[in-house]
Amino acid sequence: MREEFVKFENNISIHIRHATVPPIDPKIPFMQRTELVSDFHLHNEYEFLRINRGVLRCVTLDNEYLLREGDIMFVNKYIAHSTYFENNRTHYSLIQFRLPSESDSIMQYISRFKKTFDISAFVFKKDEERSVEIQKYIQAILHEYNNQEPFWKDYVYNHMLMLITALRRHGILSKSMQNNMENINKIRPILEYINENYADNISTNDLSRMMHFNETYFCRMFKSIVGTSALNYINFVRICKAEKLLEKNVGILEIAHETGFASASYFNRIFKQYNHRSPSEYRKILCNREFEQ
Repeated sequence: MREEFVKFENNISIHIRHATVPPIDPKIPFMQRTELVSDFHLHNEYEFLRINRGVLRCVTLDNEYLLREGDIMFVNKYIAHSTYFENNRTHYSLIQFRLPSESDSIMQYISRFKKTFDISAFVFKKDEERSVEIQKYIQAILHEYNNQEPFWKDYVYNHMLMLITALRRHGILSKSMQNNMENINKIRPILEYINENYADNISTNDLSRMMHFNETYFCRMFKSIVGTSALNYINFVRICKAEKLLEKNVGILEIAHETGFASASYFNRIFKQYNHRSPSEYRKILCNREFEQ
């Protein structure tokens, strides 16, 4: 599995691509007509995939989705996925973007923690009522991006916000962290320290002294801002780091040690809490996906 770094254009955090997959050899039996469009990957951007013609299949670690003409698929940030086409000359439009407030390196961990409880992927079927709203915003983004009339970037940005707001309204995404930025900045030194020293034995007493706060007050403040205890957040950052090591030929016990867990059993338990599977099962899925490709 690879991490994809999306290339943005025109000084706006959005990437758009229209593509028509090549025709499938007619000699291949219909049931075997599956070709790779994009190998297994993840990225720090929201993704919307609209099928304009044909059939496309999207695969995540947890599910498979068959997309037909008029369907729109949403893939959340940091969700590993791959896509395949299953029809001659399938045509699709791809939109990938992130909001400016989510480009902050510290915010990436906090927003991902919040998104642990979000829906990882969702398909808006062509004839569903709520799909009309999503289709409207996507069409507006594509129109502005393609024509680039005066103030088109403002239009695109506003419709990006509307798309994310609609996902929150439909319960697919959690509420925005933007209104909490002032409070997050109050504990930014702590968040940066955790990001750099996650492998060490970090205690709430250490963190509270860094902020010159009473430990009880610090723990209460941290939870009110981030939404979880400092120790839970530290473990979450460790799990994020461990996921990258699981892509390499590194033993489970060594990964547990390198990411700051006292034992392999504790590492397994915490990893399963966030990924709903053990580290070895997670690695096996990644290996199987890569083997299939």
